[in-house]
Order: sequence, then C-alpha cells, then structure tokens
Amino acid sequence: MRALSVRQPWAELIVSGQKRYELRTWRTSVRGRIWVHAARTVQWPCVRLAGLSRASLTIGAIIGSVEIVDCVPFTSSIAEELRRADASFGDVGEVTGFAWILAAPERLPQPIPYRGALGLFRVPVDVA
Repeated sequence: MRALSVRQPWAELIVSGQKRYELRTWRTSVRGRIWVHAARTVQWPCVRLAGLSRASLTIGAIIGSVEIVDCVPFTSSIAEELRRADASFGDVGEVTGFAWILAAPERLPQPIPYRGALGLFRVPVDVA
C-alpha cells in the first residue's frame, strides 16, 4: 500500500477526521486507501492553534490510513470553506495547486515507526 508523509499537526488532524482536504502542488490519480505517515517535521504554531499538545503527537511513524476519493484543483471556494471551518490556521495562502479529498480516516491502535519519503511512497506489506 502507498503512504503519504504529512507534517504534524496535519497528520493527526487527518487520522482524527478533522482534515477533509490535503493540499498539494501536484495532482494525483491515486484513489483508495493510503497510509498516513507523520513526518518528523512539526509546525509548532499550528499545533497550538489546533488545540493539540506536544505529548499528543507522534512523529516518524505510520499513524493511520485514509481514503483519497478525488483530486480537484484548489479553488477559492475550497479556501473559503477551510477558513469558515477554522481549519486553515491562516495557512491556506494563495489559491494554487490541488485539493486531495479525503474520507474514512482510521487510526492505528499503535503507531508503526517508519522512515517517510517524498511523494506517495510504497510501504512493504510486512511493515504494516
């Protein structure tokens, strides 16, 4: 199965079902379930704005999975939806790139330590 490395707190917000879109500069044709890998990089100001604590975040591990159901151009209406839901933390920026539409998040009972990679990367079956 493929995985996507996502910075914290965004990885946590994905597996908890609070993040509906993953914003990327590139389009994907991948649909279906992927692993969510919590990268080692943390955006600390956003952690506080999300109401999370250092202790609640896992880094450098696969923490769950989510389905990619679509990939659409990122529009000003999606940006406005994120702002209205207080889900952007002022981090939406310019309206460019793509919004990956996410659904059906699932958290693993225990994180699986794993090294992330750029883009969508394959995780061997024996790891997960």
